[in-house]
Amino acid sequence: MLCRFFADQRFTFRFASKDAFGPFFRRFSRYIFCCILTLLLGMAVFHIALRLGCSPVLSKILSVPPVTASGYLLFRVAVFRRGAEDENAGWRLIACACLLALVFLCNSLLFIDTEPIHNWDEARHGVSAYEMLKSGNMIVNTFNGSPDYWNTKPPLSFWSVALGFIFCGFTPLGLRIASVLCSLISASMVVIFAGKRLSWPVGLLAAYFLITAGRFVTNHNVRTGDPDALYIMLCTGAGMAALNIKRRLFCVGATCFLLGLAFMAKGFHMLAPALCMGIVWLARYGINMLKPRWLLLCLLAFLLPVLPWGIARLLRTAGCFSRQCLKMIC
Repeated sequence: MLCRFFADQRFTFRFASKDAFGPFFRRFSRYIFCCILTLLLGMAVFHIALRLGCSPVLSKILSVPPVTASGYLLFRVAVFRRGAEDENAGWRLIACACLLALVFLCNSLLFIDTEPIHNWDEARHGVSAYEMLKSGNMIVNTFNGSPDYWNTKPPLSFWSVALGFIFCGFTPLGLRIASVLCSLISASMVVIFAGKRLSWPVGLLAAYFLITAGRFVTNHNVRTGDPDALYIMLCTGAGMAALNIKRRLFCVGATCFLLGLAFMAKGFHMLAPALCMGIVWLARYGINMLKPRWLLLCLLAFLLPVLPWGIARLLRTAGCFSRQCLKMIC
């Protein structure tokens, strides 16, 4: 534990002792307490997943994101907090973070395995993912054994549902567990991004508004097997990368790559957020963003996840899929 404390102080948070409040033993005791809290949270998520029917391996995987996110947050606000005038502020933030995690777990997992499957995109996605697993064809989504030209979305969302079926079986939980995980990652990104840019109370408040919004929880999102939760996670990550560009090639490529994955999840729905991010870039950096090297990088990063699947799909369906997509756009 002591070695981990010094490693986090030196490499993860790059925290100098002169920035600390309180003596070393007080900080170390807080560090131990935060580790115990994250351990208890991980155990709670693990056992909840087991009770919902997940395998031990999947339950362990599900416990990793909340433990990692909560650990980073707790260590930052209670142990490696710079220039803190109020020592009790860290503990108040810890209590709020624990309450926020409890709210999310209740909203996302309570009775999720007994709620009826909705007769909209959720049921159709479940059928297509099931047929993908049974047929072994992971390129073309089918419905009743035939290529589905009504739901012309790329297969990333079907793959996520299929992974849920693999780990949790062909149950409502297996259909929806990917959406729960994606929503958890989205909320964690909001906390960390707003916390580092503004303040941790603002980050917690933003995440609270997100995870308690009715449409985010029930309508095609957290508690359903629709692709919206995956799409929101990818667009949220792309937006955060876009706001952190600072003329760095990596951030430009990361934004466009995540937009490519968003296309793979929900098709041409990603055009609206892509347009918004392009306007933000032009407003912040002007005409420099239209240089050929930037445009080429954006195109290559976007096509990196899209092009291999697009070629494979066209070879399988002889162009029918592309014609259907063009009809939807027009």
